[in-house]
Amino acid sequence: LLDFNEFQKLREHLRKTRGFLQEEATELNMIFERVAGGRDREMNVDELGRVKDYLGYSVPADAIAKLVSKIDRDKSGFISFDELLQLVRMIQDFEHEHLLNIVENLSPE
Repeated sequence: LLDFNEFQKLREHLRKTRGFLQEEATELNMIFERVAGGRDREMNVDELGRVKDYLGYSVPADAIAKLVSKIDRDKSGFISFDELLQLVRMIQDFEHEHLLNIVENLSPE
C-alpha cells in the first residue's frame, strides 16, 4: 500500500513521463536532445518521420500529421519534449488500435 507521499511521487513521475517507464523516457529524451540540438530547444515536426522510424513505428505520414495537429496547437512546426512524449503515446495507441482491427477482421464470426 502507498502512503500519501509515495502516491504524490508516483503521480508526479507519471505526469512527467506521460506513463513511460523511466528507461523509455530517458531514451526518448536522448533522441529528442539529439534531434532538437539540446535540452531547452524544440524539435522540428519534419524530423518526426526519422524519429518514428528509429523507434520502429509504422504509422503512415498522414496519420502522424493528424496526431501532430492535436499536439502542435500553435502550429509553430516545433514540439517540446513533453509534446514528443504525448505524440509517442498517441502513436502507440494508434498502432494498438490498428492491430486490434486486423485481429478482429481475421477472427471468424
